[in-house]
Amino acid sequence: MKVSAHVSPSEFVAVLMAAHEGLSSSQSLTLNAHLLLGLSQRVGSIDVLREAVEEARLSTLAGEPHRTRN
Repeated sequence: MKVSAHVSPSEFVAVLMAAHEGLSSSQSLTLNAHLLLGLSQRVGSIDVLREAVEEARLSTLAGEPHRTRN
């Protein structure tokens, strides 16, 4: 997947972790769902979304941290 890196991954992780602070597991799952739906609307391409989901799934199954390819 071709991406342009305008966001520091560590900065985004810090923002995401702060958003989850104090939430229950159920609330965290809901937050993630809302975030993903909002971001998907901004991406606007089902092909890009499919590729990103597949990369995240494979990375998760392999126990690797998420990486993006350029």
